[in-house]
This record gives sequence, C-alpha cells and structure tokens, in this order.
Amino acid sequence: MRKKSIILFILLLCMAFGVVCYVTWMRGIEEAIHFIKEDSPREILWGESLAEKDFVELDSSARDATVLFHYDDSIINKEQLLTVTVSCNGYKTSRAFNLTIVDRDPPIIKYTGPVKIESDPNVRLSDYLKVYDVRPYDKVVFDLQEKDGDKAYRYYEYTCDENNQTCSFDEDAVGVHNIHISAYDGHGNQAYKTIKIIVTSPAYH
Repeated sequence: MRKKSIILFILLLCMAFGVVCYVTWMRGIEEAIHFIKEDSPREILWGESLAEKDFVELDSSARDATVLFHYDDSIINKEQLLTVTVSCNGYKTSRAFNLTIVDRDPPIIKYTGPVKIESDPNVRLSDYLKVYDVRPYDKVVFDLQEKDGDKAYRYYEYTCDENNQTCSFDEDAVGVHNIHISAYDGHGNQAYKTIKIIVTSPAYH
C-alpha cells in the first residue's frame, strides 16, 4: 500500500511539474508576442497593403507563429475593425485595431471634344467625356460610367442649360450651351465641371 502511494505521489508530482513547464512555456510564447500600441486609429491610403509587421512583433521564441488578419478594402473613408490573431504551438491571442482606408481625392473630369459641334441628333456628349478616379497609393485608374438607374454607386452625369434641357445636339439646339458635369467616386468625393459648347448649323456640301 505504501509503495502504491509513493508511485501515485510521484505521478502527481510529474503531472504538476508538466503543468508548470507547460504554463511557463505558454507564458514565454505570450511574452514573445508584442502587439503594436496605437493611440489613434490606423489610416492607410486606398490601394495600400498591410503586413503582419504593421500590427505585431515576434521574438525568436515565437518564430513559428501564424499571424492572420483581414479587412475589407472596399470600405473607404469609414472606420472598420481589424482583428489580428496570432497562433503559436497551441497558444492563441487576438487584438483589435481600428482601421480607415482613406481616399480624399475627387474624380477627374475631362472633355476631349471640340468647342464647336455641328448639329447632329446622333452626337452624344458621353463620347467626348473621360471621367475617372485615381487610386491614391498606386495611381491605378478606374473609369466612371454614365449614370444608368437610381442605384448607381460610382458614376457621372450631366445636365444642360434651360435652352437645351434634353442635352440633344439636333438643329433645334443651335446656339451656345453650358453643360454641367458631376462625378461621384462612391467614396464621398465629388467633382464638378462646366463646359461651354457651341452647336452650329450643319454644313451642307
């Protein structure tokens, strides 16, 4: 009976020692993970990428750690929550960061047509418009299309003056017209441009 008690005591002692070693090991991993401290929300430019070093630093004892994070790069100019999760040999920890992807640049409107246009019912102003948005970080260009429907997200539209409310360029539109163009990039940025077009009578040959 005494021998069994000694064996049981040794087993319990080994188990307790194992638990202490495991806790110490886990604490060592925990101390090897250093999340970046931030006093204000993180801001990056639209198009800019993030890496694990932007959120966490790992000591050598956590070199096998896996760092996972995800954010929605379609949410622009609105704060979102980004959760960073670090896993290493059974230990797991997370930290939340506030992130805003920033785009403060308005879209660009360019008119490429002539100042004078011969009256023609087939002429469309959109054929002479180049409207686009430029991603600020890498300068990638995104074309904006003419508005089509009420649910358009990023688009441009134009209105003509009271003398040509339908924006047609037929013979009834002969004269000088101010055309107002508006562009919306879907991120809260807008651009406006007014152009003057002279519609002339058709030249008959």
